[in-house]
Amino acid sequence: MQNFANWVVNHRKIIFILVLLTSLLSLYLLRDAKVNSDIISYLPQDNPTVLSFNEIGRKFGGNYIAMVALESDDIFSYESLRTIKALTDSIEKLDDVTSVTSLTNILDFKEIEGGLEVGKLISEEKIPRTQQSLNYLKKYTLSKSMYRGSLVSDDGKATVIIARLSDAADRIAVAKKIRACASAIVSNRFKVYYGGFPMQMRYLNRIIVSNMAFLTPIVALLIVLVLFFSFHSKRGILLPFTTVVLSTLWGFGAMVLLGYKITLITSIFPVLMLAIGSAYGIHMVNKYYEDIRPDSHPQTVSQKALAEVGIPIILAGLTTLFGFLSLLTSNLSLIQQFGIVSAIGILFALLASITFLPASLAQMPIDTRHLDRLNRQKKASFAVHLMDGFSAFIFKNEKLILLFALIVVVFGVLGFPRITRNVNMLEYFKPSSEIRQSESFMERKFGGSIPIQLHVKGDIKNPAVLREIRLIERKIATIPSVNKPQSIADLICEMNNIMNKRYVVPNTREGVGNLWFMLEGQDILSQMVTPDNQEAQIQANLGTMDTEKIIAIVDSVNHFLQTLPDTLVVLSRHSLPVIIRPLAKAYLFESIDRNLILELQKRDGDFQFSPGFRRELHSKFQENTLPDSVVEKIAKMGADYLASDESDIYITSPILRNRFRKRLVFLISTNAIQSNQIRTLLKRTIPSSYIEDSESLNSTGESISALVTDQMDRWKSHQIVEFLKAHLPAQISQSENFTRDIMATIWPLFDQMIFVDPETFYQWQKLAPLQAEEFVSLRVIQSGMAPIFKQLDSQLMRSQISSLGMALVLVLILLIIQFRSITGGLIGITPVLLTILINFGVMGFFHIPMDDATVMIASLAIGIGIDYSIHFAFRFKREHALQKDVYTALKITLDTTGVAILINASAVGLGFLVMLLSNIVPLQRFGWLTALAMFTSATGAIFVLPALIIVTQAGFVGNWESFKTTVDKNVLAKIQTMNKKRIKKGGK
Repeated sequence: MQNFANWVVNHRKIIFILVLLTSLLSLYLLRDAKVNSDIISYLPQDNPTVLSFNEIGRKFGGNYIAMVALESDDIFSYESLRTIKALTDSIEKLDDVTSVTSLTNILDFKEIEGGLEVGKLISEEKIPRTQQSLNYLKKYTLSKSMYRGSLVSDDGKATVIIARLSDAADRIAVAKKIRACASAIVSNRFKVYYGGFPMQMRYLNRIIVSNMAFLTPIVALLIVLVLFFSFHSKRGILLPFTTVVLSTLWGFGAMVLLGYKITLITSIFPVLMLAIGSAYGIHMVNKYYEDIRPDSHPQTVSQKALAEVGIPIILAGLTTLFGFLSLLTSNLSLIQQFGIVSAIGILFALLASITFLPASLAQMPIDTRHLDRLNRQKKASFAVHLMDGFSAFIFKNEKLILLFALIVVVFGVLGFPRITRNVNMLEYFKPSSEIRQSESFMERKFGGSIPIQLHVKGDIKNPAVLREIRLIERKIATIPSVNKPQSIADLICEMNNIMNKRYVVPNTREGVGNLWFMLEGQDILSQMVTPDNQEAQIQANLGTMDTEKIIAIVDSVNHFLQTLPDTLVVLSRHSLPVIIRPLAKAYLFESIDRNLILELQKRDGDFQFSPGFRRELHSKFQENTLPDSVVEKIAKMGADYLASDESDIYITSPILRNRFRKRLVFLISTNAIQSNQIRTLLKRTIPSSYIEDSESLNSTGESISALVTDQMDRWKSHQIVEFLKAHLPAQISQSENFTRDIMATIWPLFDQMIFVDPETFYQWQKLAPLQAEEFVSLRVIQSGMAPIFKQLDSQLMRSQISSLGMALVLVLILLIIQFRSITGGLIGITPVLLTILINFGVMGFFHIPMDDATVMIASLAIGIGIDYSIHFAFRFKREHALQKDVYTALKITLDTTGVAILINASAVGLGFLVMLLSNIVPLQRFGWLTALAMFTSATGAIFVLPALIIVTQAGFVGNWESFKTTVDKNVLAKIQTMNKKRIKKGGK
């Protein structure tokens, strides 16, 4: 090291030139520094969850949704609707916005005479002006579940405009433009809230930049104050400070050169560098002032100081560097990049401290006035007196100290299992922040702004697939915090409800096709189904910001998806062999049972059928007898059909229709209502002169058969609904859309087609010849932000384990090599292990979650905290060789290196405590936990390490045989008393 010290001092001008050039280059590179707040980019882009997320975004117009919510006394006023329309139109014109949905452009299905009209909820030509028309619009909108709670709040006082962004969009730029549109259009009579991932990114982006600008100068000031109170000289302040500022600048330049952007974590780099990087300069300057004499030559003193502390500084720097490099084992790019940038910064700080700083000291003349003042301060130093007291305490109570350390171990071990994890971006912000307030509003009024998506692959126009989609929606709607699942199946059901008075997917492909045709060309279709109709998405909102709940939701959905068959078998009920029909009925009952429970659990999460109630319900399913009054009513409807414009056989004669009605009553009573029986009845009842041809006879027979069957089924389903209403709690039976949803659930009882899983089909096939109408493949994958959060959570835990293990191994190997002793390495790393356990214990018992920031504290504590152990061990080993007894060696070590450790820990700890002023919650936690780690690692180096060395008489520090290990107790007591008096005096 002496040769290197000589080289540095002799070539200091070259060093100054290199420092200048490197600094100018870094300043030039800083022009291209950019911020990245996209948490999805933190995961490996080849991760299956990320690939699935990107795929669904490409196919359905983008994954990223920005939401603008407006709140006023009444959204359904002319002024409010005009504002909503203006803002909708303005956002639609923005580049990279693929679609916008609001009250003023949302699709609507209205019943008209003779059928269904597909249009807009509010006419594009004009907004209603009269109070009567506005009141009707409000009542109509709030009566439809597809709007209420999704686009307009239940109380009609809030609405949301939803903008979908393309995957290629600059999400922060678009979010900024959307806010600008709202600011320009929305008046003060509205309260505006912004939700969705792009809005969160924009907010985080601004916070990252403002945090750096706000915190960095405060940390710099604190470091200057610590240096001032430590050295009381200009060079003692300026040189270490300049060294760390330069290394920070160079680190930022390297970050830009590597193509990295500033993330939530790398934004703390300047704070970290100012706090940590100053340590090397402090040790160098401290040693310089320790060796300086009035007749010293500056170059000689600088060389000597560097030669003596150079190795400990390099080792301390390398261990810190290893601590950061251990973060490369993480799969999260923001942690990897933080590790690389911080390691580079530490390397720069190390190099500057052993080159630029000693070169600068060698260039400056000895300040004898300051030297005299420094010597006086040293003698009266509070820190020195404090260390004298510590020396005596440690020497007298070494076993007690180790017992306390053992208690700390137990504390950490018990606390670790209690640690929770948090990856939700919204949790980064304080509850009072704009973005948290907005999300809380979105949750209350619209079920949240974080989407959960299911990617469905199959023949989407097939009734079997659409009904399976409805089943999935029913299931996920029962999961707490999953709100408003929507898909193409809901639109089909909504249209069918208007056309046929039942909220179900039609049982036939033709029935679906007739409704689907009306949706062709509508913008909303492209958000739900791919152009080839082979893929669709189900989308719902997550009404929670809690990471554990989100992960539980993801697991629950995945567990359910695993139970779904990958193929659906379509069977015709009429073609089933007689032996199979009871099995088919039992299968159908079980399926309806499951769906009924899902509908009821949606209204009461704990609902279950009792066995007795289930049997009674099944009995109700099988009832076929209709009251005479109902039979008469249905028969009259069939007869009246013959007098309608829809009938191909037109009968004006009441006598003929009455004759047909009477005979139809008999058919209905005997359940003989197939179209061929109706055709026979028409031929026997209606004169041939009324029947033009066989085609008109067939079509009329089929129409009346369908009409009568539908009315019979409707009456039976109504009876089942009434039975359920009479036997269920009021909170369920009186809930919204109860009748509609229950009728939809039990309607498969009356369908002609049955959908079964392949296993059931092949079991039935073994009993009797069975022919399938169709085999329909189906695959459903969960996507969206929720699985992304789970992946981030999983990677956090892996990052903690891998980085911690790697850091411990690397540092231990380095210590073993340097001390040339395995025992020395293990003893040297003990204070850091205690620090990590304290960190885990505090996080566990005080409910501090592991997040993107706190996951790095353990590795950071190893990298930084080990410095104190290295400096102490090196100095103690040296004094061990020079002094006559343990106490003197310990006292001198603590009076010199111990004071430097105290100064350094104070500087680093105060630097990180500044993060408490941050607006980002994880950085606040990171700040005070890291400060705690610095305090505990310094305490461990000052107390635990010497106690362990003394108790074990560790051989790596030297030969203990001829060494005095005892001091007269009276002398020690006297020393302690004197120290206490000196401390009190110094404190005054």
